Amino acid sequence: MGLVLILVVIAIFVYGLLEYNNLSMLLESTKEKFEKFDELMKRRWEILPKTLDFARIYLDNEKNTIREINQIISNSYNSMINTKKRDVDIELTEKILKLIKLIEDNQEQFINPKLNIHIEQLKKLENEINVLRNQYNEEAKNMNKKVNKFPSNIVAKIFGFKEQVIFE
Repeated sequence: MGLVLILVVIAIFVYGLLEYNNLSMLLESTKEKFEKFDELMKRRWEILPKTLDFARIYLDNEKNTIREINQIISNSYNSMINTKKRDVDIELTEKILKLIKLIEDNQEQFINPKLNIHIEQLKKLENEINVLRNQYNEEAKNMNKKVNKFPSNIVAKIFGFKEQVIFE
């Protein structure tokens, strides 16, 4: 009976160790994917003011969209926590896609090649952000499943693994 108890304790210990390693690797992978995604969101934050300057010249009737984007990017990106970044990303993506559509719909008015270059840059960046957002979200969802599912949730709770923010 004592041997069985020792084997059970060893099995639980080994399982806990393996699950800890699993959670650690998943967390590290999630962090790496977020860093790449976050870097592109910062770059978007940096190129938007110049793009808006060019767009403002041509979009007199759409000053609201430009003003709304300006209000969003007037805040410091680096000081935001991840949940705030998520909320801002959702709102900003929506407004940027609206701006891009407005410019594309009125393309014949815009003879400024600099605006076109900025819009193409922004479109490319939005596509890259979308790809990295999806990759990060997939990894974060996997992490969240582990953190919430029995029996890995026990190991997660003991060692302080937390749910990751999903950007959708």
